[in-house]
Amino acid sequence: MLDRFFSPSRRPRHDLAYIGDFRHSDDASALVAEEIAAHARAGYSTILVQINSPALRGNPPIRPAIRACVKRGEAAVWESSTPPVHARLGVLHDPIAPSFAAEARPEIQLERALFVVNTPVFDAAGAPRFDPSRTAEQLHAWLNCPIEWAPAWPQVRQQFLKLARAPSLLASDWAPVIDSTRWSLERTSPRGRVPVVGRHSRPEDRFWPDDFGDLLRVYPVSDTVDTALLGLPAKLLRPFSGHLPGNWTLYDFDSVAPERFLGSIDFFLFSHASRWPSPMDRGVLEAMASGAVAVLPPHLAACFGEAGVYAKPGWDSLMMVTSLHRDAERFREQAARGQAMAGERFSPERHLERLARLIGRPRGRVGGRAVERTARRSPKAMPDPRHRRPAAAKRPVLFTATNGIGLGHLTQLLAIAKRVPNDIQPVFATMSQATSIVRDAGYPAHFFPDYRYAESPYGLWNRWLEVELSALVEFYQARAIVFDGVIPYDGILRAGARSANLPMIWVRIPMWKRALWDDAVDRAKFFDLVLDTGELAEAHNVGARIPYDDKLEVIPPMLLCDEAELLSFEEARAQLGLDAAGPAVLLQLGSGNNQALVPVVQHIVSTLEDLGIEQIVIADWVIAEHPLESWPSVTLLRNFPNSHYLKAFDFVVSAAGYNTFHELIGYGVPTIFVPNEKVETDDQLGRSRFAEEHGLGLCMAVTELDNFESYAQRLMDPAERGRIVAACRQRHWPNGANVAAARLAAAVAGQA
Repeated sequence: MLDRFFSPSRRPRHDLAYIGDFRHSDDASALVAEEIAAHARAGYSTILVQINSPALRGNPPIRPAIRACVKRGEAAVWESSTPPVHARLGVLHDPIAPSFAAEARPEIQLERALFVVNTPVFDAAGAPRFDPSRTAEQLHAWLNCPIEWAPAWPQVRQQFLKLARAPSLLASDWAPVIDSTRWSLERTSPRGRVPVVGRHSRPEDRFWPDDFGDLLRVYPVSDTVDTALLGLPAKLLRPFSGHLPGNWTLYDFDSVAPERFLGSIDFFLFSHASRWPSPMDRGVLEAMASGAVAVLPPHLAACFGEAGVYAKPGWDSLMMVTSLHRDAERFREQAARGQAMAGERFSPERHLERLARLIGRPRGRVGGRAVERTARRSPKAMPDPRHRRPAAAKRPVLFTATNGIGLGHLTQLLAIAKRVPNDIQPVFATMSQATSIVRDAGYPAHFFPDYRYAESPYGLWNRWLEVELSALVEFYQARAIVFDGVIPYDGILRAGARSANLPMIWVRIPMWKRALWDDAVDRAKFFDLVLDTGELAEAHNVGARIPYDDKLEVIPPMLLCDEAELLSFEEARAQLGLDAAGPAVLLQLGSGNNQALVPVVQHIVSTLEDLGIEQIVIADWVIAEHPLESWPSVTLLRNFPNSHYLKAFDFVVSAAGYNTFHELIGYGVPTIFVPNEKVETDDQLGRSRFAEEHGLGLCMAVTELDNFESYAQRLMDPAERGRIVAACRQRHWPNGANVAAARLAAAVAGQA
């Protein structure tokens, strides 16, 4: 039937056919993928002809870069059940070209063909890697069409010209393609106080120095530079014992998007295996396109010209780096030269000009039925069948919070989520056990147990967290990650870093108990923006400061609810079942998960009852491990948020966590603050003392519990309560949650 339908005159025609084993070589597959993407944008049609190589064991999948091309509809896939391939130009890339005797030749009709050679013909010792003459004969017999060889680099062309019987060479090099718009970053000066040097590449021996000694010569151990390496082969570190050098940071390959990694370094220091005479590493081009200054071995000057700077690895290259780091103008000029060359000589436009000279204007049809079949998403990609992706008009953002002793981190994210524009869809991935309040607010919520509750080794738990969050980013096609917590875990950082342009925002309570430059604070460098939530008690803040001014913004204190959302006195008392005539007091001392609350609550309840206060309400936290149910005479408040009911009370006895503290002062509620001093980082005592010093409330440490009666008697006096309310009202501020939502919206808009 198909043979009758597809007569010779009606067989599908394609502009290009790429032939090879696309399960092999990430590097070569990435080269092919860039070309295909450029062709599709210009209207050229491409079909992929997969030829399995018997040398490749285990039947691995097609490489991700090629799968992405098919998924986007930039190329169709030839299947044996479909008609023969008829293309104007066949392209084979070394080293993923097929073994020509591997299997029966597929039905391919080509007008002409190119064999693109990306790797050297000879190694550094002069030994041939393959026999060009024999390969040319096999290729001609296999394809049965005119064939030209296309060197990718000038060094490869020079090697061909030295052969006694050189094959027919394309007039110009088939240079790698790089879309500079994907990589380009504005570079006005180096990033930090010391130069940040490094490089990224696949963990293949040929791309890296020969051994550990050579590695140290290229990337020195020195406190005068910071070194970051992505994809370093593990075997190069085997001779090293003990901890890594303090100035080194290593990233596993594929753990960080190369675009994001290159944005973190100033200088790209390149060196390759001595047996590999040519660069053959697109990483050099990617670095130049990003604006990182490429410091290269002198023998590569013929290839990259003024786009790079040249010095022998070791002392010479370190001096070159130091000199450029000290001179911002020279650094900026050199970065611009590298970007200009990458954007011109290796651009998609230059590649398309080369292609047009070969085959003329596009004639084929982009895509095909095979594309549609391949593009279907496997159900395995869905992390939870109960959750659906937001509508296409929505832009999903992943909100992730750590599990504190209370609800503070989750509450702050909810405050932002309720104020983002309608076209942003918050999706929560939280370690807090209070996922019910997120779902009640109408947001998708995924729960991840904290490593302490998961009873898992910290490193293993982080790897698991990375996988789970990465799956959510992929499933929802998230446009940003917003993290709220004290310590940005490795799993969160690595999940965000996998995406090249995924904005990462850290919402952070800065009032820590200690001023300490530690790993948690330094991790701000991995975020695009750090929002330090404003503190009324800033004068008492000794907390660790973010050292990266270009990433930091201090916003006003955040509130979950605007005051207009609070219930009136009458409504709040009615819903709580309280008499409107008598005094009422609220106790909200926290979840009790890190301190013994029962004795404290018992003393306070007994004292209030002795003072004649019969209407006592205790806030029972959703995540409390030990519910406060020991007092039959009191009312338990289990609705979230507590703030809806604050106008029902004459005064409050409360812990001084960030959200609670600012709510009580922001709404003008007379309060006795009882700080939880067992919190590891949050300085509740500092906040409480500030409130008392400025007449915004009273401060009573747990050790002063015997004096509670005198504190309570003060707030039973209407005049004293009035003074506190008046002082609080003078501290009015705009809700910082609106500012945070606006900053998030701006970051997401940049991803459109």
